Formats: sequence, structure tokens, C-alpha cells
Amino acid sequence: MKSNFNEDEILVLLNDVTITDDELSSFEFNDTEKRKLHCKVLNKVKEKSSKRRSFSIAASFILVCSIALAGKSVIATINTEIFGDNKAIEQAVKHNYVQEVNGGIVNDNGVGIQVTNIVIDKAKFALSFDLKFDNPEILKKLQGLDMDLEIKDEKGRIINGYCDQDLSDKNVLGVISSSSDNFQILNKDTGEARYNLILDSDDKNIPVLNKIDINIRTISFNLIDSQNDNLDEISGKWQFSVDVNSEFNNNKSIFFTGDNTNNDIKVNSVETTQTGTVLKFTSPKNVNYKDVFKNVYLIDDKGVSKNVTGSVGSMSDENNNFIYTVTFPITTFDNPKDLRFVIKDYNGKNVEVKLKRD
Repeated sequence: MKSNFNEDEILVLLNDVTITDDELSSFEFNDTEKRKLHCKVLNKVKEKSSKRRSFSIAASFILVCSIALAGKSVIATINTEIFGDNKAIEQAVKHNYVQEVNGGIVNDNGVGIQVTNIVIDKAKFALSFDLKFDNPEILKKLQGLDMDLEIKDEKGRIINGYCDQDLSDKNVLGVISSSSDNFQILNKDTGEARYNLILDSDDKNIPVLNKIDINIRTISFNLIDSQNDNLDEISGKWQFSVDVNSEFNNNKSIFFTGDNTNNDIKVNSVETTQTGTVLKFTSPKNVNYKDVFKNVYLIDDKGVSKNVTGSVGSMSDENNNFIYTVTFPITTFDNPKDLRFVIKDYNGKNVEVKLKRD
């Protein structure tokens, strides 16, 4: 990837790659850890160069890069939810806004992979994969895994690129602003697992898709004992072509306008889609992402509070104000009326902004 950044600018970008002292391994990085760190830094540079933005990811996603260095992780417990703990996506699934994919299993290098479910709207693109390892012992060694994959539409345009994808490629659409994933062990004895990937578009510009091609090239492992186990990743060729359900096309959104009388917080936009309510707000103060998940929520017309789910996007404007993009598990299927946006303990007080449905 070519870059016009000088050394000082690269150092600033690296400041956004958070690796605390207690996360660092006490031993030398192996090749997989080096590759993941390389990809993490590359992705941070790409994000900054394309939109000058950074992302804070929900706890369910602090799995892929930083955990590879930490040597510690939590595997999601098995439940009936398809897409793990992303409540907005699951709300869509509960209303049957999901496509079950029956394309069969692709086997390579001792691993069978099958695309099982997808959910797509203008704001989110979620995929679920089931994996079957010929050697079940592999799962007993894992804390987690991730897959390096590419997704193209029927025109060959890249929706989601490989870890080291060059954003200057004219075929890259650049519609994905962040991603999150989670991993579940379904059956250790039979070698069955599930991997979920959720792609977010803060600008809600995922295009209408009629067909997608998925190419997986690497499965990387986060091992329980990476010092004494040399199985770091499996490379192969797992390719899928999926005809997208027309149900995902031409869906209508619900829009809201914020009563921006508060001098501190300004609500820029609110749009409810089939996979959640995406809200952008501006703050002169940097809000720690942990506080976002704890203190930021929506109250619906029934008085029920909904916390942030998925990932949180942040960027700064020309006045050094912070612009945050958050998602709440309120969908068009809920047909929400007027809402209230609340931030608790903001400069020692609670801030509330009324959101009127357009």
C-alpha cells in the first residue's frame, strides 16, 4: 500500500492502535501475530487516510488483533442467536429478515466452511459461517479465530477487502466503515464452530446487492498455548457465490430530527433501518468508548431504554469536535414513534435530546 504520510503522521496513527502493557505477550511475536499487528496498523492508516476516523469496537469484537497479542480471549457461549450478541441484527432475524444460504460446504486443507445466513440493508452486512475441522483437536486448543476474506458484488466491486487490501484500488467501493466479529465453538468433539462477521456502513450506503462472491484465503488462530503450539493459521481457497434475496432491496427507512437546543450535544442524523437505529452526534468532548456503551442510550415511546450495540465510529471535524456514530437495537419492525436520546453523566449531568419522527 502506498502512502503519503510522513514519519510523524504515522506515529500519530499508531497512537490509535491501543495495546496496553498487560496485553503484550512475554515472548517474541510469531508470524501470525506479526501479520495481525501489520494488518491492524495498515487498517488504522487506511481508516485515517480515507476519512480521518477511528473506531472503538464493542466487547464482543476485541478478539481479532489486540487479543492475538494478548494471548487471551473469551469465546462466546453457545446460544440460539445467529449473530452472537449484536442485538440490532438479532432483532431483524426475529422478524425473519434473514436469508438462509444453502450453498453447501467447501473443503480445503482440512477445514470445511459453509455460508449459512446473511442479513443486508444499507447500514449493515452480516454473514454467518459454519466451520467443520477434520481434526477436532484444533478447537480444543483455540481461544478464538478470524478469517481474512474478500467480498465482491456481481460487478466485481469490492465490498470488503482482504486485510492488506489497497484502498486506492478503483474497484474498492469504500462503503464499509468498521467491522466486528465473534466466534463460537458448537461442538468440540466433532470439530464444529461458527464465525460471524458484521460490516457497518456509518453513512448507510451499502449498495443494492443481487449477488455476492466470497473468497476466504486464511483462517488465523488465537491459541490457548501459542508458545508450544505451531499451528497459527490455515491457508486455503474457500470460495462461495450467493444470490442475494430480493427482500433486502428497496427497504424504506424511518428518519428522526433532533431537538438540538442543548449547547453541548448536537444530534446530526437519526435513521432507523431493518438492522437498527443509526445515530450520529457531535460532542466537543471526547467520550470514552466504554462510557458510550454504559451511558448512551435511546428511550422508545414505551419508556424502554436501549443501549448501544455493535461498534462505535468516531471522527473529528475541522473544529476538533468529535462525531460519533452509534447503533441501537430499534428497527423498522418496531415502527418507533418519537424517541429520546440520553447521555448520562456528561460533564456531571445527564443530557437528553428529543427525537421527533419525520
